[in-house]
Amino acid sequence: MNFHVREQMDEYLLRLLNTSETLYLESHVRQCPGCAAALRDARQTRQCVELLMPTEPPPQPGPDFYERVQNSIERRQSQTLFTRLSVQLRPRLAYPLVSLAVLLVAWTLTLQPPETEDGFAAMEFESVEFASLTNANGDPGSGLDPVTLNFVEMIRED
Repeated sequence: MNFHVREQMDEYLLRLLNTSETLYLESHVRQCPGCAAALRDARQTRQCVELLMPTEPPPQPGPDFYERVQNSIERRQSQTLFTRLSVQLRPRLAYPLVSLAVLLVAWTLTLQPPETEDGFAAMEFESVEFASLTNANGDPGSGLDPVTLNFVEMIRED
């Protein structure tokens, strides 16, 4: 037989084939080892799928279920940002974060402000070369921003 019945195996297992199609499929499976193996595999697959199917319908929500959901939604919408944040963080995460924040505040309070004599403003310049502040045409300071130009002029005056 040249016609294989692998396309009809699901309908056969679900008993959706008419009598003549069922008889033809069964006679073909007895003569064709490939289709017989395919039918065995299809039966095993069908049994595994049936094990996964629920045996009873899912539970129906009670009469107050929808009211509780609506109340929960309204409560969440009326909460402040801090309340929502504290609920989402939960205590196991909130306590370490609060401890870290306290340590950070304590550390910043113990820092010494830098003295005013240190830094760039207290530097003294011996000599300054302005060759790099000219462009290709030889114009001094072209292409520099006004703050840099003022700084260069202040240094030239000294």
